Amino acid sequence: MKKYFLILFIILFSGCASIEYQSLDVKSKINKDTSILLIAAIGNRDAQYLQFIANKFPPAMNYREILNTSDIIALKVDTPMESVDLHVITTGQAGYIPIGSSVVSYGYKRIIAEPIDIPKKGIYFYGVLNTDSLIVNHKINKKFIDIAKEKYGEYFELLELEPINFKW
Repeated sequence: MKKYFLILFIILFSGCASIEYQSLDVKSKINKDTSILLIAAIGNRDAQYLQFIANKFPPAMNYREILNTSDIIALKVDTPMESVDLHVITTGQAGYIPIGSSVVSYGYKRIIAEPIDIPKKGIYFYGVLNTDSLIVNHKINKKFIDIAKEKYGEYFELLELEPINFKW
């Protein structure tokens, strides 16, 4: 009985404490309170799931997008927001399994990163995630900025979004 209550609690709690967000694409709609967060990846494995945490409710922002190595993606985020931090990723199969009276997660990898603030609407460069070391380098990376401009530049202009913490 305890096991079923615990599983039900986890399902209900996780649904209330997180929201599924999307990456930017040509079909995306942006409202007046949406900014863009750019994140790139290097390493030997792609990231299939990204979870950011922030100083807001709900605290978890989940992106079920594939972040390929040597690429950059644009994630939609609410504005304003403080202490946005990449918290967990998956690079393969992940989930939860019951063991006795508890539930154990597998495949989720904790990331070492510094949080950033998103005080106003715009485009923010978060950093480059190394999927091998699980560390985010927050230095502006011109190579990935150029890839983002080529990939999303026309759309950013259409949305009238400007870079905030970097320059094209």
